[in-house]
Parts: sequence; C-alpha cells; structure tokens
Amino acid sequence: MNNDHNGIRQSLHLSGMKLRKIYDKIMCNDLTLIQFAQTKNAEKAGKYLVKKVSKKNLKNSKELEWAQANNFADSAITAAISDKLN
Repeated sequence: MNNDHNGIRQSLHLSGMKLRKIYDKIMCNDLTLIQFAQTKNAEKAGKYLVKKVSKKNLKNSKELEWAQANNFADSAITAAISDKLN
C-alpha cells in the first residue's frame, strides 16, 4: 500500500465496486484493509478507508480494539475510527 487514497478511490470507481459492500471480504496478509494501512503507516489511505467503511463493518471487524492491542492507539487512523464510532 503506498498511501494513495486517490488510487484506492479511482480503482473502486473504475471497477464499479462499493467499499462498504466488499470491505469485510478483502484481506491483506490476514489483516483488514484498515489494519494493513495501520501497519504500513499509510495514514491518508487509512483515514479514507475509515471514512468509506460503515460503522457496522468497523465494529464487526473490531478495528478499534485491534489498533489498541497492536500499539496503534495514538495513530491518526485510530483517532478517525474512534471519532466515527462515537
């Protein structure tokens, strides 16, 4: 992942897919897309994903709990997750 949120957006648009519908079906190295963005310090891409993913998917995938358990509690992506869930 190269922190290119516009590339993610454009790829989704060109493929006709909605991130909200496919988010829970895509994994990178056994991580969700947001978790993968966290591990690669891809803040722009991660915050974009948080913005586009539904609250239900964020809760179901336990994004906030994962971030806190894996030393990402202070990241901008975790802050965006927390803001969206609250």
